[in-house]
Amino acid sequence: MSRSTSLSRRHFLKGLGLGAAAVSASGIQWLGVNKVFAQTSPASGTITALARVAVGEFEVTILQDAVFPFDPTIFAANATPDEIIAVLEANNMPTEAVTATVNVMLVNTGDQLILLDTGNGAGAGGRLLPTLELAGVTPDQINAVVISHFHPDHINGLSAEGALVFPNATVYFPQAEWDFMQSAGDDSPAAQTVQAARAQLQPAIDSGQIVYYAPEGEIIPGIEAVPTPGHTPGHSALRIVSGEAALLNIVDAALNPVISLARPDWTPGFDAIPEQAAETRAALLARAADEGLHIFGYHFPFPGLGYVIAEGDGYRFVPVV
Repeated sequence: MSRSTSLSRRHFLKGLGLGAAAVSASGIQWLGVNKVFAQTSPASGTITALARVAVGEFEVTILQDAVFPFDPTIFAANATPDEIIAVLEANNMPTEAVTATVNVMLVNTGDQLILLDTGNGAGAGGRLLPTLELAGVTPDQINAVVISHFHPDHINGLSAEGALVFPNATVYFPQAEWDFMQSAGDDSPAAQTVQAARAQLQPAIDSGQIVYYAPEGEIIPGIEAVPTPGHTPGHSALRIVSGEAALLNIVDAALNPVISLARPDWTPGFDAIPEQAAETRAALLARAADEGLHIFGYHFPFPGLGYVIAEGDGYRFVPVV
């Protein structure tokens, strides 16, 4: 895989297009968290959670899909274990394992129900469908699915047994990711992941329900692409916009709210293009802190909503709850 040209900070910030005036304090309204036990069969159940926030005229529901433990060293491949442990201890965090949550967004614009990514899929322990049921939504009611990038914890809930899980939805996929997937050879480190992603997309391709979106700008009304390459070549953050209110879903530009923010230069083992990912992350966090942006972390502890503030040479995530 060839290394893409690094994104300059000035170009990135211009492309981000997130002015301070676009985020008004009155435009984001916290609607609360509901944690419940959902029976999925008479013999077993699924513990899940959902939370709601109003973004302007939109209702955004955060759906907890999964929680997994990881060795903390995976979040900083270019740091020593002792350095990582020091950051965790300074933040009163456990050092043996770090959990990563998978949080999927459902955006109700009033005209459409839009999913932003689809989680792990039921076969890999994803709880998206029972959590949607708790929110009072059935798969056939989803009008659009916007995929941020081709990694399995974002795309595996899209299809099952060769059929779309959300049969009436148009699937929006980054053009830059698709282009990379076409060029990745069988000897590419990403070959297996690319093959699996193609299988997930194939039902939408076959039925003509797929649209490839540009790296920057409106995808569909209310949802904008923000170019954040590095984690994958065509990785896209997703901005939800209603009137003067906005919420930025940073997706995988930062994977851990402590390690990734304290040391944006540390690159997780999941980043395909480490130097570019670090540059993207630093620019994104700087903008979020400078302008007080409302952000959402796909892998941050549920519900993943909050702000970023500058702290020392890095940043700190301030959750809303």
